[in-house]
Amino acid sequence: MNTTRNLLALLLALTLVATACGSTADDSASTTTDPDAPSVVDQISLDEDDATTTSTTDETTTTTTEVEETTTEPTVVDEVTDEPCSNPPAANDLRWVDVSLDDPDGGLNVRDGAGTDNEILGVFPRRSELFTTGDCASDGAWWEVTTGDGSVTGWVASRYLSDVPVIHGGIGNAIDDPDNVGLEADSLEALVTLIAESYGHDEDLTILQIGEIEAADAIGGTGTWDTNGLKDDASSGFRIIIEFEFVKDEDNGGEIVGYRADRITNAAICSRGLTGDGLCI
Repeated sequence: MNTTRNLLALLLALTLVATACGSTADDSASTTTDPDAPSVVDQISLDEDDATTTSTTDETTTTTTEVEETTTEPTVVDEVTDEPCSNPPAANDLRWVDVSLDDPDGGLNVRDGAGTDNEILGVFPRRSELFTTGDCASDGAWWEVTTGDGSVTGWVASRYLSDVPVIHGGIGNAIDDPDNVGLEADSLEALVTLIAESYGHDEDLTILQIGEIEAADAIGGTGTWDTNGLKDDASSGFRIIIEFEFVKDEDNGGEIVGYRADRITNAAICSRGLTGDGLCI
């Protein structure tokens, strides 16, 4: 009887254990099996597609940006600008044309407007005199000028205008001038004027001292001057070198009262250049 009860108890226990194990397996299967959820393989595939799409989009954006930068047009700077003149010239100031003797245009072009694309009204050679009107353009790069007789008024590039007489062309060979030795004047400038007038300079004579007086002592010294004012298409003036001595008033303590030319050399300032022999063309 006891044996029968023990067998029945063992069978009941085994039945309970089997039931419990089956329930756990079913729950596990229910948890991992979802017909609407993507599989692990599908999820990996989706992730790869997303990554590919993002990468492609980024590359396209980058490529487009590079093309835009490459095809940007450069900025073109015009010769004439609208900038106001910070330092305009005064009206009616005399200026001299300062272009090279071998200028390809033959001189300075005066145009009917500021800028090289405007019509040429006249061409003025080196040392020509022009007068400012006071008008300018492109922050002073272009000035309006007029001739002395008012026959031509137009625009020039201001860098080719000088505010001092332009008298340096080619310098010819120097020659002695014995005829004016012994001339006296109460100043060196007056002495140079006397010599220059003897060479044919007119009322437009200008004199410019070159450098300092050399070899100056108690007796005298040597000076160099450029003169301008010849009505000559080959030469505008001379470079004059004067060795001079002081004229002193010995009765008044040796006071210097004048200057006497002891030796004079001159060389023509050539307007059109020099020959191989150092003569004006």
